[in-house]
Amino acid sequence: MSWITFRFRLGHLYFALVTLAFGELGRIVVIATEFLGGASGLLLPRARADFWRFSFETSSQFLFLTLGLVVMAFVTTDWILHSKLGYRLRAVRNNEDAAQAIGIDLLKTKTVAMVLSAFFSSLGGSVFARYNGFVDPEVFASPMLIISIIMFTAIGGIGTLWGPVLGVGLFFPLGEILRGTVSTALPGLHFVVFGIILILVIRLMPSGLTGWIDKRRGLRPQ
Repeated sequence: MSWITFRFRLGHLYFALVTLAFGELGRIVVIATEFLGGASGLLLPRARADFWRFSFETSSQFLFLTLGLVVMAFVTTDWILHSKLGYRLRAVRNNEDAAQAIGIDLLKTKTVAMVLSAFFSSLGGSVFARYNGFVDPEVFASPMLIISIIMFTAIGGIGTLWGPVLGVGLFFPLGEILRGTVSTALPGLHFVVFGIILILVIRLMPSGLTGWIDKRRGLRPQ
């Protein structure tokens, strides 16, 4: 997917569409493959405690494992932001033509970012699947999951260290509260609320919540 979208320098909109298309393709393939559980999903029996298989006996052990993965992702992201790769990524984000003119390999830089993102996503999905003991294509490959990840990041602040943490920390619990209260009478209303919040953030705080906070504190956005 990285080669298709980055090799031909497709725009951001096309990248989003290709990402959604691959996710939908994966969902259809899983539904049509009996070995992967098909439309009914796949039960993952609890095995004996084994760290390398993400199998544990208590929920607290899963919690500590998840926190460890969060810390690892956070530290890795912080290292990237202050490394040569981070400067290359910011240069590509701001102006691809200028970045290429000073010798930055656009395909390589974007592909590395994509691989790192997929790596941590796969770890998180594996732990989540082991914890639930059940894998369902609608949960792991639904378009709403992809849109939610992008939306939380955009609200918190794209290209920042704390942006995704802030976005998920604030709005994921809000979504659960709305889904358990308001959406019982009007299903899907929490998505409408999120859409309104996203529009307001884009219009009033283009850099997200972290950018707005940095601006209030007199700091220069990254």
